[in-house]
Amino acid sequence: MKLETLPPIVWEPALVDAAKKICKENGPTGRTSHIGLDGSKPRDRVNAKVIGNVAESFAFGERTGEGYITKMYVDDGVQSRGNRANLVDPRFKATGMAYCKHRDFGGMLVIVLAAGVNEPWSNQDIVSRRARPGNV
Repeated sequence: MKLETLPPIVWEPALVDAAKKICKENGPTGRTSHIGLDGSKPRDRVNAKVIGNVAESFAFGERTGEGYITKMYVDDGVQSRGNRANLVDPRFKATGMAYCKHRDFGGMLVIVLAAGVNEPWSNQDIVSRRARPGNV
Protein backbone atom coordinates (compact mmCIF):
# COMPACT_ATOMS: atom_id res chain seq x y z
CA MET A 1 0.00 0.00 0.00
CA LYS A 2 1.36 3.40 -1.00
CA LEU A 3 0.95 6.18 1.55
CA GLU A 4 0.78 9.76 0.34
CA THR A 5 3.04 12.39 1.85
CA LEU A 6 1.07 14.99 3.74
CA PRO A 7 1.66 18.69 3.08
CA PRO A 8 3.93 20.60 5.49
CA ILE A 9 2.36 22.10 8.57
CA VAL A 10 3.29 25.48 10.09
CA TRP A 11 4.00 26.16 13.76
CA GLU A 12 1.49 28.80 14.92
CA PRO A 13 1.99 30.61 18.26
CA ALA A 14 -1.75 31.31 18.61
CA LEU A 15 -2.33 27.55 18.64
CA VAL A 16 0.48 27.08 21.18
CA ASP A 17 -1.34 29.56 23.45
CA ALA A 18 -4.61 27.62 23.08
CA ALA A 19 -2.83 24.35 23.90
CA LYS A 20 -1.17 25.91 26.96
CA LYS A 21 -4.51 27.20 28.24
CA ILE A 22 -6.27 23.83 28.32
CA CYS A 23 -3.12 22.11 29.59
CA LYS A 24 -2.91 24.53 32.53
CA GLU A 25 -6.58 23.90 33.34
CA ASN A 26 -6.51 20.10 33.04
CA GLY A 27 -3.06 19.20 34.38
CA PRO A 28 -3.21 20.37 38.01
CA THR A 29 -6.84 19.29 38.46
CA GLY A 30 -6.58 15.85 36.83
CA ARG A 31 -9.23 16.74 34.25
CA THR A 32 -9.21 15.23 30.75
CA SER A 33 -11.90 17.45 29.23
CA HIS A 34 -11.81 19.39 25.98
CA ILE A 35 -14.22 21.88 27.62
CA GLY A 36 -12.35 24.57 29.58
CA LEU A 37 -13.17 25.57 33.14
CA ASP A 38 -14.81 28.68 31.65
CA GLY A 39 -16.93 26.55 29.28
CA SER A 40 -14.67 27.27 26.29
CA LYS A 41 -14.33 24.76 23.47
CA PRO A 42 -11.19 24.28 21.33
CA ARG A 43 -12.42 26.78 18.72
CA ASP A 44 -13.05 29.38 21.45
CA ARG A 45 -9.45 29.15 22.70
CA VAL A 46 -7.76 30.14 19.44
CA ASN A 47 -7.48 33.82 18.71
CA ALA A 48 -9.43 35.55 15.95
CA LYS A 49 -6.73 35.23 13.29
CA VAL A 50 -7.23 31.44 13.03
CA ILE A 51 -9.77 30.40 10.40
CA GLY A 52 -11.44 27.18 9.36
CA ASN A 53 -11.58 23.90 11.21
CA VAL A 54 -9.88 23.55 14.59
CA ALA A 55 -9.07 20.26 16.31
CA GLU A 56 -7.55 19.42 19.68
CA SER A 57 -5.90 16.13 20.67
CA PHE A 58 -4.69 14.93 24.09
CA ALA A 59 -2.33 12.16 25.18
CA PHE A 60 -1.40 11.27 28.74
CA GLY A 61 1.26 9.48 30.74
CA GLU A 62 4.11 8.95 28.28
CA ARG A 63 7.80 9.51 29.01
CA THR A 64 8.98 10.98 25.68
CA GLY A 65 7.67 13.20 22.91
CA GLU A 66 7.88 10.25 20.55
CA GLY A 67 5.79 8.23 22.99
CA TYR A 68 3.07 10.88 23.06
CA ILE A 69 2.90 11.18 19.26
CA THR A 70 2.89 7.40 18.84
CA LYS A 71 0.08 7.12 21.39
CA MET A 72 -1.99 9.68 19.47
CA TYR A 73 -1.32 8.02 16.13
CA VAL A 74 -2.12 4.48 17.31
CA ASP A 75 -5.10 5.82 19.32
CA ASP A 76 -5.62 2.43 20.99
CA GLY A 77 -8.97 2.01 22.70
CA VAL A 78 -10.55 4.94 20.86
CA GLN A 79 -13.09 3.59 18.41
CA SER A 80 -13.24 6.78 16.32
CA ARG A 81 -9.43 7.08 16.11
CA GLY A 82 -10.01 10.84 16.39
CA ASN A 83 -6.45 11.70 17.44
CA ARG A 84 -5.02 9.80 14.47
CA ALA A 85 -7.53 11.40 12.13
CA ASN A 86 -6.49 14.86 13.36
CA LEU A 87 -2.77 14.18 12.90
CA VAL A 88 -3.10 13.03 9.29
CA ASP A 89 -5.90 15.32 8.12
CA PRO A 90 -4.46 17.27 5.14
CA ARG A 91 -6.91 20.14 5.76
CA PHE A 92 -4.90 21.19 8.81
CA LYS A 93 -2.12 23.60 7.84
CA ALA A 94 -1.06 24.96 11.25
CA THR A 95 -0.31 23.49 14.67
CA GLY A 96 0.71 24.35 18.21
CA MET A 97 1.52 22.06 21.14
CA ALA A 98 1.94 22.25 24.89
CA TYR A 99 3.12 19.81 27.54
CA CYS A 100 2.27 20.00 31.22
CA LYS A 101 2.38 17.87 34.32
CA HIS A 102 -0.89 16.04 34.95
CA ARG A 103 -2.05 15.21 38.46
CA ASP A 104 -3.32 11.71 37.62
CA PHE A 105 -1.24 10.62 34.62
CA GLY A 106 2.14 12.27 35.22
CA GLY A 107 2.12 14.30 32.02
CA MET A 108 -0.15 15.57 29.25
CA LEU A 109 0.50 16.64 25.66
CA VAL A 110 -2.01 18.86 23.86
CA ILE A 111 -1.90 19.38 20.09
CA VAL A 112 -4.12 22.04 18.51
CA LEU A 113 -4.51 22.06 14.72
CA ALA A 114 -6.18 24.60 12.43
CA ALA A 115 -6.93 24.95 8.73
CA GLY A 116 -5.33 28.38 8.41
CA VAL A 117 -4.95 31.96 9.58
CA ASN A 118 -6.33 35.31 8.43
CA GLU A 119 -2.88 36.87 8.08
CA PRO A 120 0.57 35.66 7.02
CA TRP A 121 2.07 33.01 9.26
CA SER A 122 3.57 34.52 12.36
CA ASN A 123 6.37 31.95 12.30
CA GLN A 124 7.76 30.32 9.16
CA ASP A 125 9.00 27.16 10.91
CA ILE A 126 7.67 24.33 8.80
CA VAL A 127 7.10 20.93 10.37
CA SER A 128 7.14 18.00 7.96
CA ARG A 129 4.38 15.38 8.24
CA ARG A 130 5.35 12.29 6.29
CA ALA A 131 3.43 9.06 6.38
CA ARG A 132 5.92 6.22 6.40
CA PRO A 133 4.96 2.55 6.06
CA GLY A 134 5.84 0.66 9.22
CA ASN A 135 5.80 3.73 11.48
CA VAL A 136 2.77 3.46 13.67
